[in-house]
Amino acid sequence: MRAIVLVKRAVDVALVRAAKPLGEIIAVSVGAEADALPVLAAARAAGATRLIRLWDPGLEKNDYLGVSYTLAAAIRAIGDPTATPTAIVAGDRGRGVVGPAVAERLGVPLLGQILTVEISDDKLVAKRRGRDVVRSFAAAPPALVCLLLDGEPTQTTADAGEVESWTLTKVGLSAAELSYRKHFATKPAKGPTPKPRKLADVNALVAQLRAEGLLRGAKS
Repeated sequence: MRAIVLVKRAVDVALVRAAKPLGEIIAVSVGAEADALPVLAAARAAGATRLIRLWDPGLEKNDYLGVSYTLAAAIRAIGDPTATPTAIVAGDRGRGVVGPAVAERLGVPLLGQILTVEISDDKLVAKRRGRDVVRSFAAAPPALVCLLLDGEPTQTTADAGEVESWTLTKVGLSAAELSYRKHFATKPAKGPTPKPRKLADVNALVAQLRAEGLLRGAKS
């Protein structure tokens, strides 16, 4: 069994520690060197044995879905998750957008709002808190697990060591495939707010609507 852990922030190192019972841990981060390397260094200190940083100018200003497509492609590039028993571990800090999008892109089961996960009889056993009780769910790998963890940011002075630096080409994507997502990631340019049109009364409103072809019917 291997666990591919998606890390972005320092608090995500808690995911690495939670995934240790699952086997070999591969930490994957999408981000520029200055942002990703400290997180990957902490992930190695927490138990990750392989570190992958994926970055490309084409990823700048992409929204969560563009990042999710990239992560899914990176997971496939690591190795077919259906060929090797694989658990994909992501965070679930109340938003739960990247993990489910990656699961959908890969076509693997999603276990969300999970407290803990372990391996038993070659199955992933995840615990989720219900209204009055903690329930267990089992799924055969591959599957993506979104863990609810309130981890403290982990800082380390250790070097990340060997980090594989991947680009979009490495995972079989191009900037053009993601460029259309930038339309959704950017905020509309600020401009003057049009002033509302003031009309004297309802009769003036009816007359204006008729003049614009928005209202038909006999005049009263």
